[in-house]
Amino acid sequence: METKTNICIWQHRDEKHEPSKTALWLLESRSSYISVAYCYNNYVNAFLIDAFYDHFEKFDEDNKISLGLRACQVIIELQNTLISIKSSLDRIIGIFCEYYRGISKDTTLGHKTIKEDGSASYTGFLSFCNQMKEKDEVFSYILSEYEDWIADCVKPRDSVVHYGDFFNQYDFFEDVQIEIPISTNKHRNETIEINIITLKKYVKKYYNFMDVLIKHLWRIELLSL
Repeated sequence: METKTNICIWQHRDEKHEPSKTALWLLESRSSYISVAYCYNNYVNAFLIDAFYDHFEKFDEDNKISLGLRACQVIIELQNTLISIKSSLDRIIGIFCEYYRGISKDTTLGHKTIKEDGSASYTGFLSFCNQMKEKDEVFSYILSEYEDWIADCVKPRDSVVHYGDFFNQYDFFEDVQIEIPISTNKHRNETIEINIITLKKYVKKYYNFMDVLIKHLWRIELLSL
């Protein structure tokens, strides 16, 4: 992802090799953009150590890790990945402000709520997307992605940051003879479960989403030159 970022920054320059607004935003957001992949890679490493420890790691006398610590490492990296995705999604408002009037730089992504009459209302940047969805297809796309995966992905964030951690439950898979950690979070009578397949899906969808938005904004900037 770092290589992809560098290529994107280089491509988004004018004839004098000056970085565009999009490239400058990528430079400023490099850490946030890359952190999602970085944290996910750490999660995969922690997951594999935990799941396959009894098969391989226990024979390494110099690097023994307790069961409790292995479980904590899985949870730490899971939560870091989810928080990184949410933080990075909030960062996109900073670049949209450069091309669209009416967006406050101080706003965040926001969320959707369903009213008693069944109608939907939005807060933050999503509220602007809802107002503009008929005028610009990128905002319709953002709302569609929010419904498809973003809402579920960012849902645990408030619980993790403000209320309580995930905890691991283990399901035994006979075909490979290992116990797989399934991470669970409970808050306000709601239970959220995330496994390695779900988290991988979120990460892939995040980078596909960002790729679409960056290309869209770059096209706008080209038209204005």
